[in-house]
Amino acid sequence: MEPARKPLFDMSWLKVVLVIFVMEVALFAALSFVTLPADQANSLLNDTQGLVSQLQNDTLISKTIDIFVNNVRIALEEFVPGLGWYLFFGVTLTTGQIYSALGSSSGVPAALLLITTFLSPHAWFELAAYAVAMAESILLVNAVFRRSLRFEVRRAAGAVLLVVAMLFFAAFLEAIFIEYSFEGFACAWVVTAVVAFPVYWLFRSSRRRLGAPPPFGSERPDEAPSSFSAQP
Repeated sequence: MEPARKPLFDMSWLKVVLVIFVMEVALFAALSFVTLPADQANSLLNDTQGLVSQLQNDTLISKTIDIFVNNVRIALEEFVPGLGWYLFFGVTLTTGQIYSALGSSSGVPAALLLITTFLSPHAWFELAAYAVAMAESILLVNAVFRRSLRFEVRRAAGAVLLVVAMLFFAAFLEAIFIEYSFEGFACAWVVTAVVAFPVYWLFRSSRRRLGAPPPFGSERPDEAPSSFSAQP
């Protein structure tokens, strides 16, 4: 019997991504509560409002492409060790500062702005995509010392495809939200739910073909490992 091939995205990889993702969300949220000097806040708001105004005048397809091109450029650069780490924290810092400036200028509490953002599905896809890019930039360096660079480069290539797909989907969801406001918010969640099931099914099928164990919680009762295995 041939040994099972090691999956590209195993649990150890997922744990690294999750740790970075939690740090990213925590840093972004914390920075949103930091009050900025008035001149810095005004500068950030002017730049942001210019971009938003440009997007609002575009068609849905143009919105999607513009958002995607901007976000995927950032994510691809974050795959580069060293440069990616600097960009990751820089983008997170800038985003948090923009939310702080928005809260100060509008009088809306930062907590409410964050809740609104985290209720939007595109925000989770974007943050997760950046976390994947950051994780791979770290794992590539680690692979040099572990002498597993060939495998890590192959995994990085798969991660690039994953990030590109996530950011394109996130851009489409964000474009829907900008185009249709509240109705777009509800529609974005419907689209996410419709897409999530077949993607998860494909993920499980690919793991089975590689001989990997099923995701946690999907074992049948007769297949679940026993906690009372016999001692040698």
